Amino acid sequence: MKFTVSTSGVITALRFWKALGDTGSHIGRIWSESGTLLASVTFTGESASGWQQQALSSPLAIQTGATYVVSVNIGSRYPFTLSGLHTQITNGSIASVADGNNGVYGNPFAFPSSAYLSSNYFRDIVFVPDVASGPPAKLALLPVTASTQTGVPVTYTAIVQDVDGNTVTSATNGVTFTVSGVSGMFDPSTIEGPITPTRGQATTSFTPTTVGTATITA
Repeated sequence: MKFTVSTSGVITALRFWKALGDTGSHIGRIWSESGTLLASVTFTGESASGWQQQALSSPLAIQTGATYVVSVNIGSRYPFTLSGLHTQITNGSIASVADGNNGVYGNPFAFPSSAYLSSNYFRDIVFVPDVASGPPAKLALLPVTASTQTGVPVTYTAIVQDVDGNTVTSATNGVTFTVSGVSGMFDPSTIEGPITPTRGQATTSFTPTTVGTATITA
């Protein structure tokens, strides 16, 4: 089966549906779209039929947007659903590739490149997405409202928070302050990460030079 993922992460195990009466050893493989073998594992402790799962010796990192292929050889019998991969199947971060040539097969242990009417042969992976990285969930800007005069600075603090509203103490992303509604100057207008002096907070002062209602954004 050709598949992609919507977020980066690792493949920790391979799975396949074993047909009753399918004998012999089974080796699962992960391939790049071009046919480079990326990982393989031999299944052990199989049941007579049904889903079989085998952990990789070490997780395989895969990337968003790339196409991969999971394959498991058969001994004598195999299940399939005709046109089962004709339309895309999505399960969480994993999605099959509906390119008209999914449900691929070939010689045992070789890169599978043939296809027949988008048949589903029930090969699968166990995928663990990466923990979200990058900017935290939100910034809390204090004070929420303030009054001042032109030429008089107001101090603002942007507090980096997680999704639960807790202050993040290990923020590494910078903060940029902007204003609309009035003219004025920030000191500083941008604070590069890691945020200091208190990690998780960035402080600036804004001095208005015209009269009006200002909207401050961090």
